[in-house]
Amino acid sequence: MSQDNPKLTEFVISGFKDLKAFQTQVVKRKVNIGTPESSSVKLFDEQGKTIYIPSLLELDYSTPAYFALGKSGHFVGDYYDIESDYNSFGKDKVKSLKNAITRGSLLNNTKIPAIPISQDEIKPILNTFAFPGNGPYSNWEFAPTTTAKYKLQVDTRFANSEEPKEFTNIVGTIKGIINDADIVIGARRDSYTSSNPLSGHAVLLEIMRYYQKLVNVGWKPLRNIKFVSWDASYLNLLGVESFINDTTVFNPKRTIVAYISIDGDAVTGSKFAVDANAVFNSVLRRTAKSIPIPKESVSYTNKMGEHNIGDDDVYITDNKGNNNNNNNNDNDILIDNFVHNDFTTLYRYWWKQDKTSINNNLGLPIDSTESMIFQKHLATPIINVRFENDPEHDKAIYIPNSNYYSYDWLIHEKVDDDLLLHGSLIRFIGLLGISLTEHEVYDYKTHAYFKAISTYYKQFKAETKESLSKWDDLVVPNYLIFKSTIFQDLDTNEPVKFRQITHQFNKLMDHIVNQTTIFDKWNENVEDGLMQDYPWYMYYKKLQHYAEYKVSNYKLAYLENDLQLNDRDYLYLKTGENGDIIDVPNYYYDSIIYGQQSFNPNESNQEFLINDIYMVLLLICTKAY
Repeated sequence: MSQDNPKLTEFVISGFKDLKAFQTQVVKRKVNIGTPESSSVKLFDEQGKTIYIPSLLELDYSTPAYFALGKSGHFVGDYYDIESDYNSFGKDKVKSLKNAITRGSLLNNTKIPAIPISQDEIKPILNTFAFPGNGPYSNWEFAPTTTAKYKLQVDTRFANSEEPKEFTNIVGTIKGIINDADIVIGARRDSYTSSNPLSGHAVLLEIMRYYQKLVNVGWKPLRNIKFVSWDASYLNLLGVESFINDTTVFNPKRTIVAYISIDGDAVTGSKFAVDANAVFNSVLRRTAKSIPIPKESVSYTNKMGEHNIGDDDVYITDNKGNNNNNNNNDNDILIDNFVHNDFTTLYRYWWKQDKTSINNNLGLPIDSTESMIFQKHLATPIINVRFENDPEHDKAIYIPNSNYYSYDWLIHEKVDDDLLLHGSLIRFIGLLGISLTEHEVYDYKTHAYFKAISTYYKQFKAETKESLSKWDDLVVPNYLIFKSTIFQDLDTNEPVKFRQITHQFNKLMDHIVNQTTIFDKWNENVEDGLMQDYPWYMYYKKLQHYAEYKVSNYKLAYLENDLQLNDRDYLYLKTGENGDIIDVPNYYYDSIIYGQQSFNPNESNQEFLINDIYMVLLLICTKAY
């Protein structure tokens, strides 16, 4: 937090204020939070003799091992290793199961003592577990229980300071000509360690410097562009949560067109990774075609040389049949703006990597990031970009929130020793911000969005075909559907069966996908109309184009809001088969671009949840229609 490192905060504030094109705001908040004092782990035998005390410090570093929102406590008891297959482990009815924490889980608000520890230090404790054998845990490295009569002690202490701690968010704004909407670009400033190079902030500040140069030669964006240096992000996003409702920073009457997130650890490897709302798929790929990458860069040589692939091996393609999440079928053929022996483009680099794949399923990938707050609470379409670690091609291993991630690691391990990947991010995000602000009509492509929704829907039907077929002849209560367009389209006084609903929904889904193509083309024509000149006596034509422009932007601005779940939708999701309330993690289901992507500890309720999600899909898409 800024209070723990005031020099860094002052450096960033000074950097913002030195750029005169930006209006700088410094917003301070206070929060009561515990400060880690000590933590320890001890292994005892049955006589109470200490057998092993692991070190909780990284080699050559004194940064304490703790979770940001940890809890004080002292516990001694049995211990278990939960590696995978949570339900299988539960069948063995092992006591203290509720107290076990899965390895690698993200702990935002811990309710029990929890301590991070390195693999080397935990290994002697893991070695006390039994060999997994040929039973249900045969694919595990260790069995979940130990045959030895050992006890484990975990001790954590957090001091509650009398004075609240202060955190500081810093905002730099370039005012736009229209001033009717904002583009927000942000990066987190806080970190767990003092060695973190804050590569995201290096990228952020450099983009701002280039924008300053553009302003110096007379450029002014069409809409406001805000750069935000987030504090307290690692404290369960306290910095951004306390900030988004501040009307002195974000005018509630202005739309936020996009939030572009620069990961705190923006460069950790050679894989160009993008998580984004599908409305941005087209502008992301289009922008990448204008970003040069020197072929002499370490990352390009390693990744492309390993496969013996050159630019001549890339052909013009319509990209049909790609991965469902790519949605790379909007005439994004492989034509870019650079043909040079010494340079390639980010688009070619990205295409060779994974056919320009963009992750549009924004559940877990944006959990615990600032993007989640914008997408979930503000219904703002988001973009996350970074160069992430790729175990298949990167020799160096990235360890998040560790002192081993440092500037020296980036250089000595040749992750980006020439800093060309950082330069590519600077160019890409900088040009992306300009592209998003320079269009009178918001640069959204709704066809890609609804095509992705249609794809998820079809996947869902295929995966749950057997379960859904059991509902075919069930009558759907009228109170569930009488206000919906689907019910009106059925135009019947007879009881409606579930099969009729799904059939009508299939038609509706196909119709929406087709209509979005027309809508996107209409928006392009609206923007062209704004640029068309007329003689003075045809002023009414200008007024007509202006009205069309306002209507198009209004529809686009409220697209995400219309696809969010409402209280009624949540009522279905959180009601069990017997009418009881079940626990459903909200962030998975706030809109249809969120999804279950990984291990689900509530798997016993999975069939019911799937069926409920299906009904919510019906409700959402009916509203969208």
